[in-house]
Amino acid sequence: MEGPENKDEPTEEVLAELSALADGTLDPERADSLRQRIAGSADLTGRYEREQRAVAALAAVWTDRAPARHAAAGTVTADDAVAGR
Repeated sequence: MEGPENKDEPTEEVLAELSALADGTLDPERADSLRQRIAGSADLTGRYEREQRAVAALAAVWTDRAPARHAAAGTVTADDAVAGR
């Protein structure tokens, strides 16, 4: 019988939801449930904190570089970068 090697590993869906929560794109109805799950798991807490740092780093890069190219045209904002647009 085959199965995941480590059943405690979060699923791809949970990992995607952690990313979406960190960047603010997760459905608010799902966010509360996920926050409760994160609060009860040291592993998920660490993963979520890494996701938040990644989002912050991307936003910092975006705000340092993008406005020079896009601000004059008004085509993209830092919020767009965080949301992956």
